[in-house]
Amino acid sequence: STPVLHKIGCHASVLEPGCSPHPPHAHRDEEILVVLDGEAEILIAQGEADPAPRVERLAAGDMAYYPSYQHHTIRCRGPAPVSYL
Repeated sequence: STPVLHKIGCHASVLEPGCSPHPPHAHRDEEILVVLDGEAEILIAQGEADPAPRVERLAAGDMAYYPSYQHHTIRCRGPAPVSYL
């Protein structure tokens, strides 16, 4: 069980090489990210203006979990688009 899960939603996204959907942000909801294809980097930050966020590389089949209020974002790392849920 999780502390805030009342419902679950899902969306699919595609990022072009070098792109990120937004700067690091946080929200109440927990989040699971699953890379479908391509290469991604996730950034785990201490806040919106963290000058040195932790960076983890992900490839197809890899996943990440963000707890509530964890600042995070994703960017396309490879030469081709990255698709993820």
